[in-house]
Amino acid sequence: MGWNEDLALGKKFELVYFENELIEEEKIYQSEGLCKGWDLETFAGTRYEVKACRRWRSTGNMLVEFACNKKDSGISTTSSDYWAFYQLGINDQWIKVITVPTSVIKDIIRTKKYHSYFYGAEYKKSDFFLFKESALNGYSGIKVSKNPNYQRTVRA
Repeated sequence: MGWNEDLALGKKFELVYFENELIEEEKIYQSEGLCKGWDLETFAGTRYEVKACRRWRSTGNMLVEFACNKKDSGISTTSSDYWAFYQLGINDQWIKVITVPTSVIKDIIRTKKYHSYFYGAEYKKSDFFLFKESALNGYSGIKVSKNPNYQRTVRA
């Protein structure tokens, strides 16, 4: 999948997050442009970064970008209060979403609770920290929502 397709997938799940997690908010703003510090902002001023990951289900890894083209990005430059991680299944049907305070992710990185880092993605230009969902254990303010409509597909 190319960069433009990844961007479109991300934009789609920003709206899914609003529809499923923030619907009680009167209004949200979706950030414009690229390389911004947040994706959604509520009328009250709470900011969210929304990520959708196809590989999390198979690898068990949650990815957090920290650099792109050798420049700080992602968690290094975010102005969001929360990160929402979507775990995707077959045909990009979401399985669950975990909403994590940004401070928790920064603490996982600071205390080296991530298990590795990865340099790659399209054109080998981004750097990521990889951590397992279990790294979130012991932290507060984390919300897990499962998709009640998720249909697990078994391949024959």
